[in-house]
Amino acid sequence: MSKFLEPEELRQLTGCTIAVKQSRWLTKKGIPHHLDNKRNIVSCIHARAWLEKRPLYSSSRNWESVS
Repeated sequence: MSKFLEPEELRQLTGCTIAVKQSRWLTKKGIPHHLDNKRNIVSCIHARAWLEKRPLYSSSRNWESVS
């Protein structure tokens, strides 16, 4: 099992095949994702949490600044 949604799973979730439209849909729904080279990367954990209506938490801490 992959840690990230496959392209077909992402299309089924968003109803879109174009990455920019998928990104807009994901943003509107509050699902964390990353648009990278015309494709979206979405964690299966975040997608499952959204489907189960569990709160999605994203860390606002900048871990790169921690020494």
